[in-house]
Amino acid sequence: MAGNIPDTIYKIAICDDDRAYGLSLKEKLSALIPQASFYLYQSGEELLMAAEVMHDLIFLDIQMKGIDGNAAAAELRKYNEGAVLVFCSGVCQPTPESIKVAPYRYLMKQFSDREMDAELREILRKMKSTPRHDYLLVRKNGEAYRIRTADILYIAKQKRGSMVYALDDRAELQQHATDEHVRDLQKRLGDGGFAFPHDSYLVNCRWVKAFRKDFLILDDGTPDGLQLNISRSRREGFKVYFMEYWDKYGETKG
Repeated sequence: MAGNIPDTIYKIAICDDDRAYGLSLKEKLSALIPQASFYLYQSGEELLMAAEVMHDLIFLDIQMKGIDGNAAAAELRKYNEGAVLVFCSGVCQPTPESIKVAPYRYLMKQFSDREMDAELREILRKMKSTPRHDYLLVRKNGEAYRIRTADILYIAKQKRGSMVYALDDRAELQQHATDEHVRDLQKRLGDGGFAFPHDSYLVNCRWVKAFRKDFLILDDGTPDGLQLNISRSRREGFKVYFMEYWDKYGETKG
């Protein structure tokens, strides 16, 4: 079931140690794309610490103290390959290091308003035409890795953290341990079809293929599916959420 999840608001990052420039760029972008959330950072370190945001578009100053734009871009490409990357600079030209991280544009800070407007419109067109996948970034022992949200079947509580059960590229169920509590992961997932049928696990409704009084069955690729219990205290709330989800998003996986 399901999968036709509506596009979420675009997430746009602006990372520049010149706060005035960052605010000015945000103002220009806001006028062109109201349906966006903006994240302002003043260092490469700040940008990388916000890895879980999984930005759709990133404006990144090349010359910054600490981690510069090239180094920050190389690191963020390890977990966010799909973001449209735009380097901002007053003097810098493309280098072998910057080309490796596949920037879409070089935005020169001395552009006139007319030039800037034209560039930003092209950049936003690129962002909107880039295939989007929502990802959940999770952490384990100080390391971060991403899981495509649509591939997650359910997330179970553990004594320390959680276990994420998701399908891989071969449609085989894999387990991903994380230090994070399932409640914290739920907040990051937002209202994307995840609900609690039981206090012990959070289920992705897009994979529910059968709903019974005391249990549900997830389509994990096996003939019988994966059965999970529904607790008495959660039954009614989950049923309402699930039926609303079914009515809204239909039956097409994708």
